[in-house]
Amino acid sequence: LAAQTYPRMAVLGVDDGSADDSREILEQALGERRVIGLAGPHGMASAFREAMEQPAASEADLVLVLHDDAALDPDAVQRLVEAAVGIPGLDRVGVVGCKVVDWDQPRRLLDVGRSADIFGHAYTPLQPDEIDQGQFDRVLEVLSVSPAAMLISREAWKRAGLLDERLAADHQGLDLCWRVRLAGLRVVMMPLARTRHREASRSGTHAPRSGRHSVRYEEDRAATATMFKNYSLLSLLWVTPLALLLGSIRLLFLLLARRFEEAYDLLSAWGWNVAHLGGTF
Repeated sequence: LAAQTYPRMAVLGVDDGSADDSREILEQALGERRVIGLAGPHGMASAFREAMEQPAASEADLVLVLHDDAALDPDAVQRLVEAAVGIPGLDRVGVVGCKVVDWDQPRRLLDVGRSADIFGHAYTPLQPDEIDQGQFDRVLEVLSVSPAAMLISREAWKRAGLLDERLAADHQGLDLCWRVRLAGLRVVMMPLARTRHREASRSGTHAPRSGRHSVRYEEDRAATATMFKNYSLLSLLWVTPLALLLGSIRLLFLLLARRFEEAYDLLSAWGWNVAHLGGTF
């Protein structure tokens, strides 16, 4: 952050109940007044909410969410701001994401924006271990971007809200960006803003996760919640029965294949959404 070429930045650090010397490192770098300590760990969404309750963040025109395992190129913030406010013909931008590459192998692409199927499951245009050869080096309007390094305008979070604290960190970005688009704002990926990422969230270190359930459980749970939140009632009248039909076929297949843990996770994901349906709506 200290190496960024963009001059008008204020930094807030949130220590999410770490057990090592992370908070001391933050306080030495930023000063005690710019570090928020949580009793946690509560996860990325709670940390973001706590930060946005501070006047320095809530009054800013643009807020950059940055994971602790992401490192920006020196001109990344400058490029993100340009995409948000400075590109002719690209108006009403609510969220701007980075081109995300691997920490140790920066030529390996991790994220260039994502879309989703009709049931709320995100997918990427990238092939496994795809190498960056400039094939995505243009500003792309997408459904969602990686929350590892995501610039959000004040209008976007005021109209669409913040990250959903109920969902796992891997799936919060899709829900937020989808809501931003429904609010009439654009979500874009700026390829000239590059960040290296260690993908710690894949191992669950960014959010407490119960050992009873798998990554697939978190995906199914988040997809269903995102679908209920972001579709109109008219769309839900046909999408929901179709999702239940395909889910039932999948459940039957898992039972016949004696993959009982996966079947349990699927039923648990459905059960969670039924129990939290009121809060979701």
